[in-house]
Amino acid sequence: MNSSIFDAVQFKAHFPALKNQADHYLDNAATTQKPLTVIEAISRYYQTGVGNAHRGSHRYSREATDIIEQCRQRTAAFIQAESAKNIVFTQSCTAALNTLARGISEQLQAGDEIILSVLEHHANLLPWQDAAKRKGLILKFLPVNNGELDIASLDDLITDRTRVLSLSACSNTLGCSPDLQAVRKRLPQSCLFVVDAAQYIAHSPVNVEALGCDFLCFSAHKMYGPEGLGVLYGKHTLLDNLPPLLSGGGMIQHVDLEESRYLEAPHRFEAGSPATAAIAGFHAALDFFAQWPQDSIKQHKQALCRYAHQGLQQFHQIKLFSHAHNPAGIVCFSLQEQELNIELADFLDRHGIAIRQGHHCTQPLLQSMKQSSLLRASIAPYNTQEDIDALLRACDAFLKSQEQLRQTAPNSPTKKELNPQRAKVISGKMGWQQRQKQLILWGKEIAIKAEIRKERYLIPGCESALWLHAKRRNGYWHFRHDSDARLIRGVAALILSWVDGRSTSEIHAFDFAQAIEELQLENYLSPSRSNGIHSLINYLRNLP
Repeated sequence: MNSSIFDAVQFKAHFPALKNQADHYLDNAATTQKPLTVIEAISRYYQTGVGNAHRGSHRYSREATDIIEQCRQRTAAFIQAESAKNIVFTQSCTAALNTLARGISEQLQAGDEIILSVLEHHANLLPWQDAAKRKGLILKFLPVNNGELDIASLDDLITDRTRVLSLSACSNTLGCSPDLQAVRKRLPQSCLFVVDAAQYIAHSPVNVEALGCDFLCFSAHKMYGPEGLGVLYGKHTLLDNLPPLLSGGGMIQHVDLEESRYLEAPHRFEAGSPATAAIAGFHAALDFFAQWPQDSIKQHKQALCRYAHQGLQQFHQIKLFSHAHNPAGIVCFSLQEQELNIELADFLDRHGIAIRQGHHCTQPLLQSMKQSSLLRASIAPYNTQEDIDALLRACDAFLKSQEQLRQTAPNSPTKKELNPQRAKVISGKMGWQQRQKQLILWGKEIAIKAEIRKERYLIPGCESALWLHAKRRNGYWHFRHDSDARLIRGVAALILSWVDGRSTSEIHAFDFAQAIEELQLENYLSPSRSNGIHSLINYLRNLP
């Protein structure tokens, strides 16, 4: 496995979840699958006996302590940190960033400035927003131009009150990666440099000393390790001056009733019982990944990324937002008709292709690009050209099916949005695919209503946004609705047609469950979208 030639099929064979050749997993930016060696390491820890690390003198506790401290050393070597004392284990990368935002902000004054960027994941945005509100800090943002972070604009943002710059090493949405060493050179020494490496860590080697960052965070689960474990790197002197986010057992030196003293870093940040099994699995993941030729892996992923971009460029109905040369294997795109993105994602899922659809926890970025949602395929070393070919074939089939829909006259007895005859139209012997087409056609008929696309009309719990305006006149309810997905608009129109113009008592008495079961509406909805439809029904059931 140390050969300079990389074999993706051989690599993939180590992942039990990927044995079904009909499945094509392309959501690696969200989380990676786990090799058998990681699964075995976690199982072995539980099978040989568990212990609470750093707490007891018995063998089980000592062995748990060894697992944690050996992995701490292995992690320090992986990112070329000066010492294992620089490594803190957290619940997640998000927890690490919250630790930094809370701890650093406690040392800042009102009017001090924090620089972020427009493309940050919410995990590297919301904690700083909270800190800014709590302490009266000023947030500034680097813009994105042509899919890349505009590093040159740093010179215009930095002032003598700039205290923190916190940036993603790689965008989870666009895949772009700023030159972090160039960023460091632009910063005054008094400015702390925080790096969110969650999306970067599995794709490029990290040398924290060369980067010159003060803190760096990442997650185990995005690089073949277990979920529920993050890593916070920090310069030791800075960690020791940072207050912990959590306090309790395992991080104290001495406790009195009125006052306590904490341990030095890293243990001062690891309150409570540690995730020893996850740490054992992460150590195995680091060892596993190190066995493979990293340069060849990078070439393999970049070749697949280029191939995917070239293939999607052939569809005039698709717009690409990522660049083919990005280091993270991100393929970010949208249908020209954005409201069909979620329909394509569902279509791909039914054909065994897993990609991501939505705002990808980067809502400000999408807003800046005037996008309500994006589709993202993301590539890992176990992906092959067949995965990309399957994606392209399915996209082609979906686009052709949409063209057929456009050529089909709407099978609706009236243009009225809430028509009680609709249930009759899709009942009887109509097939599953015909029924879905009809629901989408109804959704297409319904006009966009900007006036109700407001937070107070939003029905919570749905993967697609669903807005409802309800008004009672002369004792009877009348409804107007909208959604950013055609299928949801169509399904909601059908449901509302059952109750529009009825009284509160009639709506409460209506058997929604039976009607949904008879028409098999659950078959057309993903679990999260089904939750949204049930939220709509609960809203109707609770009308006053």
